[in-house]
Amino acid sequence: MLVRRLVLTALAAAVVLPAAPASGTIVWSKGGDLWAMHDDGSVPHLLIPKSAAPGMTTLQNPGVHPAGTTVTFEGSTTANQVSRLGLCGTFPWQYSCTTYHFGFNATGVYRWAGGATVERLTGAPSYCFNCSASSIAPEPRGDGAVAYAFQHCQGFLDDGSYACVGAVKSTSSEAYPACTDLPDEPSPNPAAPSQLVYAGCTSGGNDALIVTGPDLAGEHVISCDDAEQTDPSWSPSGDAVVAAEGGTDPGIWVYGAGNTACFAGSLRHAVVAPAGVTFSSPRFAGGRIVFEAQGDVWSVPSTCNTCAFPGTATRLTTGGDNKDPAWTAADLATPVFGSGGSAGTGAGTGTAPGATIPGAAADATPPALLLTATARQRILRQRKSILLKIRASEAATLTITGTIAVPGTDPKLKSVKRALPAGKTVTVRITVSAKALRAIRRAWARGRKAVAVLRITLRDAAGNTTKTTKRITLRR
Repeated sequence: MLVRRLVLTALAAAVVLPAAPASGTIVWSKGGDLWAMHDDGSVPHLLIPKSAAPGMTTLQNPGVHPAGTTVTFEGSTTANQVSRLGLCGTFPWQYSCTTYHFGFNATGVYRWAGGATVERLTGAPSYCFNCSASSIAPEPRGDGAVAYAFQHCQGFLDDGSYACVGAVKSTSSEAYPACTDLPDEPSPNPAAPSQLVYAGCTSGGNDALIVTGPDLAGEHVISCDDAEQTDPSWSPSGDAVVAAEGGTDPGIWVYGAGNTACFAGSLRHAVVAPAGVTFSSPRFAGGRIVFEAQGDVWSVPSTCNTCAFPGTATRLTTGGDNKDPAWTAADLATPVFGSGGSAGTGAGTGTAPGATIPGAAADATPPALLLTATARQRILRQRKSILLKIRASEAATLTITGTIAVPGTDPKLKSVKRALPAGKTVTVRITVSAKALRAIRRAWARGRKAVAVLRITLRDAAGNTTKTTKRITLRR
C-alpha cells in the first residue's frame, strides 16, 4: 500500500480533461432488458428485450465487439429452481424451500449480431439436483469468438454454503487454465483477441488480476489488492486495464497491462469511492470511463487521478436499476427489437436526452444468495480475519453480524455492511477483534473449539430480504 501512495503522490499533478462529446454507444442492463444510448447519455432506448431470449427472466452483463458488430449478454432463468418444481418438502433433507438451486445452465451466454433474433451459445437450461451451473460475463473477442466464465456449485444452502468450481472458457475452445479460486469477468484484449484479463485469483495472499493467453501463454499478475477486484476491462489500445476495487483504497483503478508484480508498475487511482458507495463495471469509453454506481451509469474523464465522486462524474441515467455498462465506438442508436421481440420500426423511438427510462414491474422476489466459505478457516494465516465469497442475484445491501462461540461469554464480531453489485462474486473480510482473538486463544489452550456464528442478510432495493446463518470452525 505504501508503493501505491508514493505513485499516487507522483501522479497528483495529472490534468483532467473536460467531458468529451458523444462518440459511441453505451449498452447496459435496465429492468432485465438491454438498453442503448449515445455515450453522452442522449437517446436512450430499448435495444434487446427479454422476449428476444424466450424463457429468460433477466438479461444482463452485455459485452460489445470492438467494431460494434456483436452484442453478447447473459440470460438467466429461475424455471428449474427447486422451489418452482413442486419438490419442496418431498425430502426435507434434500429439497429445502429456502435454498436456491437453479439447475444446469440457469444462466447462459447469448449473442446478437443484428437483425431480430439472438443465438444461445451455451447449453439449454435443465433441472439439476442440488446444484447451480452457469456461464456468465461473456465478452466478444475481436476475432469473433466469445470469452466467458463458467461456474458449477454443488451442495446444500441450509447452512449457507455451496462447494463451487470455476473456469475461464471461449467458444473457440482454447484452454484458459484458471486459478484455484472462482475466476470471474474474463475480458479479451481488443488489440490481441486471444489474450484475457480476469479477476478472482490470489498472488502471495493478495487478490490479483491475471493477464494470460491460451494455455497460460504469457501469464502474469498486473495488480494486487486487499479485496477482490471486479469487472476488469481493457483500453481500446490494449495497453491498460481498468477495474473496480473495494478494500482500503476503494474505487476505480487503472493498471498498465505490462505490469508484472503486485503493487508496482503503472497504476492510478482514477476515481475514489466514498464510504458506502460501490463502483462496478468500469469501461473505457473513448476519452472517458463509464461505470455503475448507486443504481445508475456515470462517466468520468479517462485521465482522472483520484477524482471525487459524484463531483467529477457525469450522471448518464436516472431512476435506478441501471447497471453493467459496455461501450463501442460504433453507432447502435437505432432500436432493433420492438416490444414483442420482432424487428423494430427504426429511428425516432428513443426517449429524449435525460428522460427517465421506464422501470420494471414491482419486485417481490428476494435476492438469491450464493455463499462460499470453507467449514474451517485458519484465521491466523489470513490477517486474523474470516473470509467469505458472496454473490447476489441482484443489487443488494449485505449485512453480516456474528459472535464467536467459545466457553463463557461469546464475544461479538465487528459487523459488516456493504452494497453488492448484481451477479458479481465479492470477497468479504470479517476482522476478528483483539478481544475476540484472546477468547479464541483461551479456548484453543483448553482444547476447546472456537466457532464463528455469522448471521447474513441480503436486502434489495424493493425491501425483499434473504437471511442465512453460517458456522465456521476457527483454527490456528
